[in-house]
Amino acid sequence: MKKGLLILAVTTLILAITPYWVLSFGYGNDVVGVDPRVLWDAFIDYLQGGQPGIVVITIIPVDESGLTVNGNFIVRMHNFTDYHLKPHSDLVYQGKEMRLSFKVSRIPLRRGISPGENEPRIIYKEHEYTIFIYDLENGLRGAKLLRFEPAKPLMELTIKIPVQRFTPPISTEISSLSTSRSPEEVKTTQKWMEAVQLHSIQGVSVRFYAYEGNNLYYSQKYRELSPAYTPITDWSSTGDKATPADDTAGSPAVSDGTKKWAIVYVTYRYERWPLEHSTGGWYYLEIVTPVMFSGRGLGNSISCGLCGGSPTGSKTAYQEGTTPIELSIEPGVEAVEKSGISISFTVSYGPVSLTVELYKEATTGNGSGSPKLQITVKKWVKEWLITFDDNTGWKIIHFKWSDSPP
Repeated sequence: MKKGLLILAVTTLILAITPYWVLSFGYGNDVVGVDPRVLWDAFIDYLQGGQPGIVVITIIPVDESGLTVNGNFIVRMHNFTDYHLKPHSDLVYQGKEMRLSFKVSRIPLRRGISPGENEPRIIYKEHEYTIFIYDLENGLRGAKLLRFEPAKPLMELTIKIPVQRFTPPISTEISSLSTSRSPEEVKTTQKWMEAVQLHSIQGVSVRFYAYEGNNLYYSQKYRELSPAYTPITDWSSTGDKATPADDTAGSPAVSDGTKKWAIVYVTYRYERWPLEHSTGGWYYLEIVTPVMFSGRGLGNSISCGLCGGSPTGSKTAYQEGTTPIELSIEPGVEAVEKSGISISFTVSYGPVSLTVELYKEATTGNGSGSPKLQITVKKWVKEWLITFDDNTGWKIIHFKWSDSPP
C-alpha cells in the first residue's frame, strides 16, 4: 500500500514539473524566452496549490502605418488588474527589454462559452497591464493597455504600440530613470456618465441592468509633465479599460418610443509618477484611469433612425406572449460610442481637465450574470417583436414590430 502511494506521489510530481521543465528547456534554446526566475516562481506556486500561468510579451513599436519603428526604447509596465481593489497601479517592470515574461494567477470564474468560441470551457479572470515606451534620443513615445485571459498555462502575446513624435526636453546624457514604486500623487473624481443606449418603440419598455462585477469600458489617458508641472505632451489614450460595477442595480425604464442614455456614476483615478531626472528636476508621467461604476439613472435623449426600420446586423425575434425578455448586451465591439466626456481633478499643482470616451463594449466580467436589457411588452402591436444590433455586438439594441420573423 505504501509502495503504491509512493508511486502515485512520484507520478503526480512528474506531471506537475513537466510543463515547467519543457519551458525551461525552451528558454535555454531561445524558443520560448521565459526568465528562469519566473519559471521557478511559477513552479513553487504550483506546488503550494496555486494555479499559475506564465505570459511572454513581445513589444513592437509601430508608426501610424503599422510599420515597425526601431529605437532605443525604455519600457514601463504598470499592472491595472483588480484596479478597484488597489490604492494605485503597480509598477512591475522598468527597463529596456522588449520581450518580457512574468507570472500571473489563473483564477477560474465559471464554465461557459467565450466570445468568438463555440465550445464551453472554464473562463478565467482577465488581467490588465499598460505598457509605456519612450525613446528619448529620437523623441518617440507610446502606450497601450493590454488585456488578456490566461486560458492556458503559457501564453505568448505580441503587442504593437503606436508611437508618436514629441520633443523631449530631457538631456539624455545626464538623465536617469526613477526607481520609485509609488506615485507622487493620487486623486479621484466621480461623475455621472453615459453607459448604455436605451431605445424603445410603441408598446415596449426597456431598462439597463448590471450585476456587481459586470464591465463597461471607458478610456484610459496619459501625458507627460516637465519639472515645473507644465504639460509637454497632449493627453493620449492607451485604450479601453474594463470598468466594473460596484453594485447590482437597474436603471429607470424608457417606453413607447422614448430613447435616452442610461447613465452610471463612474469613479476615475489620477496618478502622477516620477519618470526621469535631469538638471531641471523630475519629469512626470500622468495616468488617468476609470476605476469602477455604481448607480443607474437616465440621461439625455437620443435620436435614432433605425428603430422601426429594416433590421441590420444580428437579429432576435420574440413571438407574441413571450415573457420575460432579457437580452444580453455583451460583448460589443472595440469602438468608441461616446466621446468628449469631460472630467477634472484638483491636484497639488492645480486643476487637471481632460475628456474621456465610452466604448461599445460590455462584458460579464466577475458578475453572477451578464449585463442586459430588461424588456417589458405592455402591448403587442404585431405578432413579432424584432431586436437587432446594427453590427455593434449587441451593445446597442434597436426594435421593430413585424408580422413575421426576419
